[in-house]
Amino acid sequence: IRHQHAGLVISDFPLNYGHVIPTFYNWLVALNFAHRCGAWILISAGMALAWRVASDKRLDPWLRQPAWVLLGAIAVQFALGAGVVWPQLGLPILTSAHVLGGAVVFTSALVLALRLGRASQGA
Repeated sequence: IRHQHAGLVISDFPLNYGHVIPTFYNWLVALNFAHRCGAWILISAGMALAWRVASDKRLDPWLRQPAWVLLGAIAVQFALGAGVVWPQLGLPILTSAHVLGGAVVFTSALVLALRLGRASQGA
């Protein structure tokens, strides 16, 4: 999104030019919309998994801690993504924080997945 300068091609949020599905008048709109669709899928799956693990009191805190971090990271990432679009300014500090937030979400999800994998092997 950033390297193609497509971050503010769709200038409203959560809708797309006032619609659920935008008019695809060029490929940058399709790229931005694909980013949003992927984000909704990852938010849904990540929050469902993280909430299930974080709220299970029977699990070791070693497993639950990265789930709580993931939940928080997803919430912050969502807010940053909206914050980049809502003022329609594309402020560099918000955009940079959103990119960094993606790395934090990825890292916390990876740590959770590795710990769950290790726990499922009985280690």
